[in-house]
Amino acid sequence: MICALYVQNTLGFSALQTGLMTLPAAISGSVSSSFSGNYVLRCGNTLILCGLSLSTGGVLASTVVVWLHSQGYVSIWWLLLTFFCAGLGQGAVITPNQTLTLSEVPVRTAGSAGGVLQTGQRIGTALGIAVITATFFVVSGLWDAATGFIAAYAGIAVLMSAAALVCLNSMKDTKPAGL
Repeated sequence: MICALYVQNTLGFSALQTGLMTLPAAISGSVSSSFSGNYVLRCGNTLILCGLSLSTGGVLASTVVVWLHSQGYVSIWWLLLTFFCAGLGQGAVITPNQTLTLSEVPVRTAGSAGGVLQTGQRIGTALGIAVITATFFVVSGLWDAATGFIAAYAGIAVLMSAAALVCLNSMKDTKPAGL
C-alpha cells in the first residue's frame, strides 16, 4: 500500500508499473509458503524466526533503496529485489504460523479456532494498515514522500522485530520435538 502511494503519487508510475514492482513479493511469498508448509512441523518457530528475519531485512533494504533513489544514486526498480526478499520471508511466516497456531486445537473445535484466528488477523491487519498509512501521510506532510516511505517502512520493521521477539520467547518456553 505504501509502495503504491509512493510510486504512483510521487514518482508518477502507472497502476501497471506499480503492480509489476510488487509482483516479486507475491511470487516469492507464494513459492516460499508452499515450501514452508513442508518443513514447519520439523522446524517449528525456527522457520518463522528465519522468515521474520528475511522479511525484516527486505523491508529495511527497501528504505535504503528509497533513500538512495531520492538522492539520485539508484533506480527505484531496485525495490524489485528487496520486495522479493520480503516476500520470501513473509511466505515462511504466515502459513507456518497458522499451522503451528492451530496444530494443537482439537478437531471438533477447529472451525471455531480458525474463525477466531482469522478475525484476529483481520483486526491486526486493519490496525497495522491504519497506523502505517497514517505514519506515511504525517511524515510526508512534514518532510517529503521519500521520508514518509522510510518512516512507514521503519515502523513495519519495528513491528516485525517485535514479532520476532515474541517468537524467540515462545521458542524459549517450548521443548524441541521428541524430548
